[in-house]
Amino acid sequence: MSAREGTVQLLDPLGALAGRPLTVLGAVAATAIAVVLTLVHTGDQTADPALAVLAVAVSVLACLALVVLSKPERAPLRRRSAAVVVGIALVANLLAALASWGRNQLVSDDWGPIVLGILLLALSPYRPPAETRTLTGVAAAVVAAITILESRFFVTQLPVLIFVAVAVVPVLALGLAGASFADSVLRRLERWRDRAERASRAHAENQEEGIVRSVQQGRVTILNQDVVPLFTELLDGGTLTGDHARRARDVAEAIRAVMVAETERSWLDDLLAPARGGDRSAVWASPVHDPGHRAEGMDFDQRSAVRALVSALSGRLLAADLAVELSATGDRTAVRLDCRSALDAAALTASLAPYLAVLRAVFDDVAVESDPPALTLRFTYAAN
Repeated sequence: MSAREGTVQLLDPLGALAGRPLTVLGAVAATAIAVVLTLVHTGDQTADPALAVLAVAVSVLACLALVVLSKPERAPLRRRSAAVVVGIALVANLLAALASWGRNQLVSDDWGPIVLGILLLALSPYRPPAETRTLTGVAAAVVAAITILESRFFVTQLPVLIFVAVAVVPVLALGLAGASFADSVLRRLERWRDRAERASRAHAENQEEGIVRSVQQGRVTILNQDVVPLFTELLDGGTLTGDHARRARDVAEAIRAVMVAETERSWLDDLLAPARGGDRSAVWASPVHDPGHRAEGMDFDQRSAVRALVSALSGRLLAADLAVELSATGDRTAVRLDCRSALDAAALTASLAPYLAVLRAVFDDVAVESDPPALTLRFTYAAN
C-alpha cells in the first residue's frame, strides 16, 4: 500500500469495527428482500423458477462476500473486493431479469436494484467516496440497460425513461447516500486530525523542558547507582585494590555503553525498554533490534498504532516478554513483535482485536501467529 486510501475504515478503524454489525445487517436485509420478493412473484411474474432460485442464490453469494471480505481480520477491504461484491450482485440482477423474462409487469417491485443499493451503501465505509460513486454509476447503468430491454413487457404504457428512473432510484439513492455520508465523515476526521496534530506539537513544545530535566535525572541516577557507591567505598577504605580497579573499569564501560546506546535510541526503544532496576549496572539490553533505525520511517498514524498496541500489551505481559525486530525486505520494512503471556493465546488475541484492527488499517501484511504461550505479530510498511 504505497499511499493510504481515504476511507472511513482506514482513517477511523475503530469506528468501522463498531459499525460492522450494520454491514452484516445490510447483508441480511438484502438477502431477505431477494427471498421474499421472489416468493411473492413466483406465480405471476416468474417465467423460469430454476433461474429465479439461481438469481437468489447468487444474490446471497454477493451478501456473503460482503460479510467475509469486510471482516476486521481481513482489513482493509480493497478495490478488487468491492468490485467482486458489486459484480456478483449485477450477475444476480441479470439472472433475475432472465427468470422473469416476458412476464415482468412492474419494474417497481424488482428486488435486484434494491439489493444493489443496499450493498453499495454497506460498502461505503470501506472504500473511498469517489469509488463508491463510480460503482454506483456503473450499477445504475447496468440496471438501466436491463430495464430498457424489459420495458416492452410492462403493462403500464409510459415512456421508457420513466421505467428507467424508477429502476435506478434505489441504486442511486442508496449508493450516493453512502458515498456522501462517508465523504462527510472523512472531512470531519481530517479536521479532527489537523487539530489533534497541532495540539500534539504544542504539547511537545511545552514538555521539552520537562524532557530535558528527565534526561538529566537519568544521568544522575546512573551516577548515584554505579559511580557514587564506588567512590564512597574508596574514600572509606583509603586503599585501591584490584577489585576496585575491576569495578572502576566495569563502571566506565557501563557509562560508555549508556552514552553510545542513548545516541542510537529511537522512540521505539523508549517505548519498549523495560523499567530500570537492579543492583549493579544501569545498562539494560533494549528489547528492540533495529540496526538500520528503520523505526524512524513510520509515520504518525503508524507510530500511534504501535504505541496503542504496546500499551495494551503492557498490562498483560512482563517487559521482558516483549521484543521487536525490524528488518529490510526489498523496499519495505518488516516488523516482528514477539510476546509471551500467561493468558490463553486465543483470549489474548481476542482482547487485542480493536488494536489489531487499527494495526491492519495503517500497516500491510498483518499476520498473527499463535503458539501458546507465545504470540507473534508480523506486519510491513513502506520504507522511507
